[in-house]
Amino acid sequence: MKLKTSVFMLLLVASFTANANSYFDIDSKVKKKKETLTDAQFNEYLLTLKGIEVNWRGKVLDVEKDFFGSNYTIRLDVDGDGSTDVWFEDLQKKRALTLSKGKTYDVSGEIKSVSILFGTVIIRMRSKLESAEDQKRRDNKFLIVDIPRIAGKAESEVSAYLGKAELCSKSKYGRKCQYEMGETEIVYIQGKADWITVSDMGSTPFSKVALRALGLKQVRPSFSNNHVLRWNSTQGLREISLFPRGRLFSDYAYIKVKTK
Repeated sequence: MKLKTSVFMLLLVASFTANANSYFDIDSKVKKKKETLTDAQFNEYLLTLKGIEVNWRGKVLDVEKDFFGSNYTIRLDVDGDGSTDVWFEDLQKKRALTLSKGKTYDVSGEIKSVSILFGTVIIRMRSKLESAEDQKRRDNKFLIVDIPRIAGKAESEVSAYLGKAELCSKSKYGRKCQYEMGETEIVYIQGKADWITVSDMGSTPFSKVALRALGLKQVRPSFSNNHVLRWNSTQGLREISLFPRGRLFSDYAYIKVKTK
């Protein structure tokens, strides 16, 4: 049978829309909850969707190599409007290269995360759970700048990790230096790395996942909107602010270690 050759273990499903976990059902519920719940309640609701097993059908818009690691992500149009609704992640190269752009597939997996941006529900799913060891390996692969290794450190310690500064100058608050790694700029206040800007975030998503690219544990932001994600008093840092590039990616991160 041709079904056996599917890269996703294609499932024969009579009706997706009749399923309580259908894409359309979840999409509708998320939009309604967004209108009726507070931000705090809505964020808690989104967490309840994580791990739900789903069987959906979508058209392949594109297949992209993950910025973090060696796996691939499929962008799927599920509702037929021509735009990406679902990001199917963690697909191995061998399987990813068998997919055809514009072809429709049935996919089976579990919801990884759900968010809403400019009124559009964005769902990320994966085919399997990752072990803690797998997660650690992936984190190391997409690390841009390990903030814990430089936060609050002296210039000599920072240079041992980031390399020699390309340019340094005096500022109102202290010595300011620029480094090639991550296009990082650091203001040393009282001799310690205090205000840190990482300008090259590559293709890091504009989400809490970006913390992993900074060597930090992925946690929910204290504040979020379409223009900034902000974490206060977390992981030994005073404040972390993340700014977007377009709708989906991070532009730069600004970290305050100690000084306001």
